[in-house]
Amino acid sequence: MHNRTIDLFQKPSVTMFGLLLLAAVAATAAGMAGTAQSGAAAAPPMLATSLNGAPPVPMASVCPTPAACASTTATLTPGPALSPLTEQSVEAKVAAMTSINSSITSMSARETTWGTLVSVDPLLQGSASQVPLSTHIWIVAVTGTIHPQFAPPGTTKDWAIYRFDATTGLALGMEAGMGSLPGFLPSIPNIATAGGTSS
Repeated sequence: MHNRTIDLFQKPSVTMFGLLLLAAVAATAAGMAGTAQSGAAAAPPMLATSLNGAPPVPMASVCPTPAACASTTATLTPGPALSPLTEQSVEAKVAAMTSINSSITSMSARETTWGTLVSVDPLLQGSASQVPLSTHIWIVAVTGTIHPQFAPPGTTKDWAIYRFDATTGLALGMEAGMGSLPGFLPSIPNIATAGGTSS
């Protein structure tokens, strides 16, 4: 379709169509006025005609009545709540990530808080994370052959540290590198073995 401007004063056929349309609209308005004066309910305005010759159709509003609007209002149903993680379930979650961990030679999980991890992990210090420092998290340290999603294709790493919200199970990111696991891991107290909870 070409976007063109039609001059009504240079197209007689279009001019006649325009006059007929104006006359039909005027007649419809007059009929509505008469109906309103007689006390009858006013009918919805009608389209006088259509370009394809279809019969007139009512020009109804999107929500003609409050009841109609209420009946079409969608109700958002929340999804199922995520389950708190345990040491066994978080390790199983990481083990299932076979597209990232093509082989695992060791794995250890510990529960801590986000604030504790930030205080010892140089990668997170100074970051703009919105995770509250008091949030209980699980960190899972893995060694083996790792293919981080953030690395170029074909890149492999020797270790990875995964982070999860202990209450919701939501993944909070990962980090990976070459050589040995970071030396700060042993300094993180494990809340799970110290009598803490995941709630």
